[in-house]
Amino acid sequence: VLSGLVSRTCPNLKSRSIQNVEDLKNFRQLHSKTPGHPEFNTMLGVEVSTGPLGQGIANGVGMAISSKKLGYNNNIYVMCGDGCLMEGISYEATSLAGHLGLNNLIILYITILTFYF
Repeated sequence: VLSGLVSRTCPNLKSRSIQNVEDLKNFRQLHSKTPGHPEFNTMLGVEVSTGPLGQGIANGVGMAISSKKLGYNNNIYVMCGDGCLMEGISYEATSLAGHLGLNNLIILYITILTFYF
């Protein structure tokens, strides 16, 4: 699950359908291979379409819960940025994950460092 800014960039870069630089130059263009905010498409590795910041974390928690209930022996990875962690939904979802002891949930925090001079 990719949440927030990460969701708008990572699937595009890892997608096998991107074949040249022109695909990347069309980033955030309607009907391009790199639309910006990816929609559900398992062929491109996008399993969940998220909207508001932090929603991807909650989706990941839900996927981890269902994996446990179904008896799967897998891990759910969520990549999120600092904007996602500023939202209340991320705190509520991670609190639930801790309460339920979801040891199959891995949240990767990606920070984007910007230096101002």
